Amino acid sequence: MRMLWLAVAIVLVAGCQTGAGARPGDAAVLPGTAWGVEQIDEVPADRAATTVRFVSDTRVAGRAGCNQYAGALHLGPRTVSIDEALSTRMACEPTVMDQERRFLAALAAVRAFRREADRLLLLDEAARVRLRLVPLP
Repeated sequence: MRMLWLAVAIVLVAGCQTGAGARPGDAAVLPGTAWGVEQIDEVPADRAATTVRFVSDTRVAGRAGCNQYAGALHLGPRTVSIDEALSTRMACEPTVMDQERRFLAALAAVRAFRREADRLLLLDEAARVRLRLVPLP
């Protein structure tokens, strides 16, 4: 009987150490998720559909408003950064292009993230919210 309890205790401790239950602030919860951009630098993103998809633990892609984009994703505990972002080069009306420019600049400045209820907040190195995201179905 003692051996059974010992085996159960070992399994429980091992499960806790491997991070089997990822917390909402862990970077492990981002890959495979898709988000709509609700705000860019506290301004509503209402000119065009703008999205962020965490394709994998090393890639991000989405719609910048007018154009599609993709880039390299670097994840750590509560940290995230995106570089080598490339986008298509279609032209749209000036208000959409302005929102796209602001979005891409904010995305490039992101260094951390945190969850706030069902929202994902992407923050710069000064901990200022650059992008407020809502989950996509």
